[in-house]
Amino acid sequence: QENGHSPGKAEVSKTDAPLNTEEIRAVKTRLSVEPDRRSRIVRIVYTSPNPQTSADFVNTLARLYIDDNTDDRSSSIYETRALLEKQERELKSKLQQKEEELKAFSAQAGILPGNGENSVAENKLRLLQVELSRAEAERITQEAVARDAREDAPDAMIQNDVIRQYQVTLTNLRNELADMETILTPENYKVERLKAQIAQMEAAIKKEREKERQRRQSEYEASLRKEQALRDTVANQSSTALDYSAKVLHYNVLRNEMLTAQNFYNAIAEKLNDAKVATSVRPAEVRLLSKAHPPGRPYSPRMPWYAGSGAAAGLLLAVGYVTVKERGVRRLRAPGDAVICGLPELGAIPSAPPRPIGGKVVKRLTGRSWSTIEKISFEQEGSDMSESFRGALVSILSAARTGHSARSILITSALPMEGKTTVASNVAITLSRFQKRVVLIDADLRRPRLHEIFKIDNSHGLATLLADSTPVEEIDLEELLQPTPLPNLFVIASGSNRAGFSHLLYSNRLGELVQRLLQEFDHVLIDAPPCLKFADARGLARHVDGVLLVLRANYTYDKLAEAAAQTFLADGVPVLGTILNRWNPRSRSAYGFSAYGSGL
Repeated sequence: QENGHSPGKAEVSKTDAPLNTEEIRAVKTRLSVEPDRRSRIVRIVYTSPNPQTSADFVNTLARLYIDDNTDDRSSSIYETRALLEKQERELKSKLQQKEEELKAFSAQAGILPGNGENSVAENKLRLLQVELSRAEAERITQEAVARDAREDAPDAMIQNDVIRQYQVTLTNLRNELADMETILTPENYKVERLKAQIAQMEAAIKKEREKERQRRQSEYEASLRKEQALRDTVANQSSTALDYSAKVLHYNVLRNEMLTAQNFYNAIAEKLNDAKVATSVRPAEVRLLSKAHPPGRPYSPRMPWYAGSGAAAGLLLAVGYVTVKERGVRRLRAPGDAVICGLPELGAIPSAPPRPIGGKVVKRLTGRSWSTIEKISFEQEGSDMSESFRGALVSILSAARTGHSARSILITSALPMEGKTTVASNVAITLSRFQKRVVLIDADLRRPRLHEIFKIDNSHGLATLLADSTPVEEIDLEELLQPTPLPNLFVIASGSNRAGFSHLLYSNRLGELVQRLLQEFDHVLIDAPPCLKFADARGLARHVDGVLLVLRANYTYDKLAEAAAQTFLADGVPVLGTILNRWNPRSRSAYGFSAYGSGL
């Protein structure tokens, strides 16, 4: 636009306009041709300070284009038809020649038409190669095992239950002999009898080791024979497959050449048919859809429209950014949401019944008394929470049976206030109800609570042991362990002297204590601080079989839960799974949850 005047416009039904005249070059800065991609309409726009000049220019240019196009189209159609007829004859002859070559080779090589991809020989060779790879891996494994057995490596016999049982018995006998020699003379008949038993057990172990070496050598020789047999079969099959593959390769080359020639022929034949139809019909003239009229007002610039469009686009971008940002993070709400990093959800603990004002207790379902949440598995054995902890414990023990040892477990959470101590105490109570001897250790030296829950003395405990220089094997466990109302459950308090506690948890004395406790107890549970806020849990996790991660419903974000699990997985510590705590059974996401056996 110039001097505030609008452009003239005209529309024609042709997609090209000549731009090779001197007159058009002189005004090309003001002329634009705008094709519509959704139709065959072309819009011609010419900008001029004079409205009448712009309209007259566009109308004249459209009329000249229509006249020239009619003559050019007729001559072009006849030339195209003659060229296509010549190409069709050549391609037809070439296509017939390729078809004859393909038929002759297919009959000579015995390849059925359409069977040039994979043969039975190739598939059989592929399967044999897979079996050979497995046999090689098996032979390497058996060879290593047999070599360790020949060298009498201790690890080579570790999976033999008989030898392991003999070694345990031998160790017990030697310990008993050492105790006897401190109070009896070497000539005493009890000492002599123990020595004879030890000698007999050593001979039995030696005999069993020899049997184990012979068995593993036999397995290695069998795997070696299997590998050699497969290798011979693969060699024979490879020769057959290579011969057939060469024929198939040549067949595919001829077939591709024939298909290429056929595609070219079909394309040319189709274009020739179109050209024949076009020569029999008079070329359609380009039609002027609408004449250009002098505009009544300027068309540019439109400042209000530009400002409004910019504001709307900015608002949409802001709303989109906020929406994407919000949907990227969500809270865990119902059972199934706590399945993170491929870890199983071992249990879902419902929220406790309503609490009285100012207290940390919940009402019994019967209404006759009050019970603490941390001991609800003991004081309300038939409640929903008690049953949920029992189900979670079954999942933990099932994980142990599938290959993950769960005798020593670290219980922690991603953040504070997620109920890890409540879960730890109730799991320990439930485990003791399964006739298991359990030790619960309060390793949350920053905020210990187990001594308050079980009403025990906190003057000495874990911090006292870690700060002491006495060897762990010489410590009297009866002074450290404190009993609870349950006969199978003992608690080790945090201890009142926790000065400089942050470095105590990284001591190897804790691992020595756990190993000693496992000699006398079935399970050791450790209540640890939150793992994302403090690094204590990572130091403690080095001494246990696995970690149990407690997550709180409607509180913990999924990204934080994944970060907590990845913290231990990156350290090489097994994570047994997660427990979703304090979820609301009455929420919309709790499908089908209802009371059962409420009369208990």
